[in-house]
Parts: sequence; structure tokens; C-alpha cells
Amino acid sequence: MGDRIIGVQFGIANPDEIRRRSVVEVITDKAHQSGEIPVAGGVFDPRFGVIDHGKICPTCKHTNIECPGHFGHITMARPVYLYQFIDMIQKISLLICLNCSNFYLPDEDVDSIEKMYVGFDRFNQLREITSKFKDKEKTSKVCRHCGSAVIKKIDKRDGSVSDLRAKIAGESEDMIPLHAEMILRAFQRITDRNVEKMGFNPKFSRPDWMICTVLAVPPLTVRPSVVMDDKQTMEDDLTHV
Repeated sequence: MGDRIIGVQFGIANPDEIRRRSVVEVITDKAHQSGEIPVAGGVFDPRFGVIDHGKICPTCKHTNIECPGHFGHITMARPVYLYQFIDMIQKISLLICLNCSNFYLPDEDVDSIEKMYVGFDRFNQLREITSKFKDKEKTSKVCRHCGSAVIKKIDKRDGSVSDLRAKIAGESEDMIPLHAEMILRAFQRITDRNVEKMGFNPKFSRPDWMICTVLAVPPLTVRPSVVMDDKQTMEDDLTHV
């Protein structure tokens, strides 16, 4: 008797897993050379799979009938915020010190919340108590662990989904930029145990995975070229992106 599927687990793409599953790293924006010959390391590299009749996939050695297609990846020159997680990134950044990656709340308060709540309820409760702690505590202008200034507020700059800025506790009303590199380093330092205390499962959804460092490139089977009525070839929107 074969294995039975008992459930489906959703999560955030792990950059290490993207690299592990990848069969080719895209390193050039050139697609073809000498006419229709795909450029190695380009978006049409044959290792992505074959969709034309009579050709053999160099990755799985199958024809287009049996080749499922294979993923590649692009290593980002600089990390960027993933727009679908931008609100969550803001919320997490208000829970921890971006200098030492520890919770602003005292350990006993975090442990108490962990015992009483699970999942997203735990995360929301942690946010609520942290906000009250910042407003009421006399010493809440600096991190208890490293002495760095506490971040009181985070906004998107001019409505942008990719540019964040923060208001630091103190007299100044100036907003400082929060670059993706800075947030990424802070999130990477969060221990798996503290990720659990937030309400996340570190095996499937670490906060640092919400910032893109490796972009998965889908196989040609989901982004095939389209031949128009005038015989010109149009590329899929995924390929253009």
C-alpha cells in the first residue's frame, strides 16, 4: 500500500531550498545567440526543460511529453522586500531590537504569552503587549539588552511598498531609512526559539525569508513563448519580469 497524503503544509520559500532545487542559475539577461540558440545561464537555458517536439531535456533526459520542467534561480545583487510580506515585516520589526534581535519585552512577559496563546493569536498578543510596554515604561527608550534606541513607529516612504522608514524614540521627529539589508541581518539573527515564541514555525516560515535574496525562476512549461498571427514570437510575462 502506497503512502497516504495526510495534509498540506504551506510556508515561505527558503532561499537555501530554492538553490537546492535549482538546476541552473540565471546570470545573464541575454536570451539567444546566433538566431534561436539559447544562451547558457539565460532565461531559456535548455536545463529549464523542453517544450518543443523532438528535443531531449538535458536535465531529466525526457522529451517534452514527459519532461515536467525544472526550476532555476537568480541570486539577487542586493536583498529586496517582498511586497506581499511588507506589512508583516513592519510588524515584526517593531517587536525586536534591530541591533541585537532580542524582544523589547522582558523574557517573563514573552514566556507568559507563549504559554497562553498559539499561532497568529500569539503574534497579535505579543504586538499588543509590546506596544503598551513601549508607551508606559520609563526605560522603554532603549533596548534592555544592548542599549540601542527603540523604534517607535515604522512607515512606508511616500506610499512605497519597498521603502521603509522608522521613528526612533527620543526628541527628534526625523524618520530614518530602513534598508532591506539592515532588516535582513536583524531577522537572520533571530533564534529559532524566538521565532517560535512569535507564533511562527521556523521550519516553514522564518522572518528573514520574507526578504528576497534568491529569486526562483519557473520552468519553460509555465512560461512558453507564443507565436502570433504574423509569425512573430512573444515571450510570456513571467519571462519579461
